[in-house]
Amino acid sequence: MELRACKNCKRLYNHFSGETLCPTCNSQLDEIYREVKSYIYDNPNTTIQEVAETFNITIQTLHRWIREERLEFAGSSLVGLPCQGCGTTIKSGRYCESCKKSMIEGFSAAYESDQPKVQKEQKTSNNRMRFIK
Repeated sequence: MELRACKNCKRLYNHFSGETLCPTCNSQLDEIYREVKSYIYDNPNTTIQEVAETFNITIQTLHRWIREERLEFAGSSLVGLPCQGCGTTIKSGRYCESCKKSMIEGFSAAYESDQPKVQKEQKTSNNRMRFIK
């Protein structure tokens, strides 16, 4: 735990991890997030610029919420961010479905190649069950 100055109001607070805002500013930002989410739900064809101006927040904050998948714009919306893998426009998250699928396949292949190979026992006629009298 360390003492830091809030990025927004410059007050000192005990910083644990994550956001560099004090608890007061963080709760205010959470309230704005709820209002933004409601606004986007009611106005699905709005732009990021309009949302930022309406709520007096930065476009970077909106981009962060979209990347974190906290916000998602409608499929018909003009709002989109580039996929960090291929550059395709996406509505939420960091990667498009195609990049996610290829990453999953790559991780699965890496996991399977890392597993030790177990040889199967060869079945012979001597491996039968025996009864003792």
